[in-house]
Amino acid sequence: MTAVDVSKLCNKAKEAVERRNYGLAIHCYKQALTFQPENTDARAKLRVIQTRAVSERGSPRAAQYAGAIWPLVRAGLLAGVGRHEQAILACEDALTSAPSWVAPMRLLASSATKLAAKTQDPRWHQLACWQRGEVISRYAPNDTKLLWSQKDGLATLGRTQEAIEICEKGKQIKPDLDWDASIRNIAATETATIYKEGVEKGATTIVKNEDERRELEDESQIARTDEMRRRKVEALQRRFEERPDDYRLLLRIGDVWYDLEDFEEGYEKAKEAYRRAKEMMPSDHNIDAKLGDLEIKRLRRQVAAARDALDQAEGEDPEAKSRYTEAVKALKKFQLQEYEDRVRHQPLRSGYHHDLAKVYQETKQYDKAVAEYQQSCKDAHFSVEAYTRMGQCFAEMGDLESAIGMYHRAMRGQELFERIREPIYWLGDALERAGRLEEAIKEFSKIYEEDITYRDVRQRVESLRQRLRSAGQEAAEPREGAAGQ
Repeated sequence: MTAVDVSKLCNKAKEAVERRNYGLAIHCYKQALTFQPENTDARAKLRVIQTRAVSERGSPRAAQYAGAIWPLVRAGLLAGVGRHEQAILACEDALTSAPSWVAPMRLLASSATKLAAKTQDPRWHQLACWQRGEVISRYAPNDTKLLWSQKDGLATLGRTQEAIEICEKGKQIKPDLDWDASIRNIAATETATIYKEGVEKGATTIVKNEDERRELEDESQIARTDEMRRRKVEALQRRFEERPDDYRLLLRIGDVWYDLEDFEEGYEKAKEAYRRAKEMMPSDHNIDAKLGDLEIKRLRRQVAAARDALDQAEGEDPEAKSRYTEAVKALKKFQLQEYEDRVRHQPLRSGYHHDLAKVYQETKQYDKAVAEYQQSCKDAHFSVEAYTRMGQCFAEMGDLESAIGMYHRAMRGQELFERIREPIYWLGDALERAGRLEEAIKEFSKIYEEDITYRDVRQRVESLRQRLRSAGQEAAEPREGAAGQ
């Protein structure tokens, strides 16, 4: 099947999604991935549709796992006899039933890694890295075994900076592993690659001595000061001279300037780097997002400066108040336009729906906010916050019962207190506003007993206790009087 045919399948899947025919969309994406397993964009969209389909069916977790068990067992058996391509397809069948189950994701990544070693085909490394990345980012961020495999896979693909960043993260989680040795090895391998390319191309300037090897290793480290960031940019620019067609190097340069503490210098240089990358790759909407984030950062700084001026004037300066109001309006206006554009261009990206929903909520467009949260809540990464914020929107619209329902959904299946503390708080708030005081104090007390400093939970508990005591005394007095009669 040609790339054109695969593109037609993906377009057919997109059209099926628009008609809410998720079964057909899943079928089309699976067919496309049979011929292009490295097409991570199609696989990411498939995962979104799998999640959306299960969510709209309302399948409980147990039913999802029940439907996924046999495909997962079949995938394991296929992998056991070395039929890894078929195992990967069986893993996708399991994920169609249970899209947030990590077990088939891990097996999929493992099979892709073994295929890469067997066939020396980098497409399988690309798939393995993508799948491990999904597990790390959403479900197991501190799994050092997975991180270790991921840095090896990224290094094999030549994605040096990402591999180094994985090592830096691993050092924070489990420092007893020799992550520094991995960083040195990755940098040395990159040096050898650049040297080889230089020889093949007849380049006059190639990395070939110890000083330049150390420079490359330094470029790969995470920069924590402006001095380090400037050195890193210099190293990246030298590499870009060697690889003038690699627009990703321009994006990395822009990202370093984005983090510069000297914002005025960093803003202009980041913007220039991103714009050059956009000229080279005009179809990449992720570059548009980087440009948008840079502008949002500038507008947020203006809001912060106006807020500081207003605080210093202690609210007595009408001009300072006006500047602050206008700065906030400019930020929200730009965010609305930016996030609406992102959702329009990449409608399957849950994070973009979530960002847009938050701005709608902040600008009191609660109906629109709920509609966007209903998209992002289907992604496990956003579900708790999305349901919680939907509850807040319903509460602001006066629909306390729907708000209470959303807070309960936010907590469903969650075990870590840190994950459910926020929805517990707002559930207590909604119950109190609904006059269900005993239920409200029960919820607030759950937080009070774990984290007495959280928000105003101590005051809320004490106030509710006083109200309940007062209500009890008032109810008791008539009964006592009636008995005396």
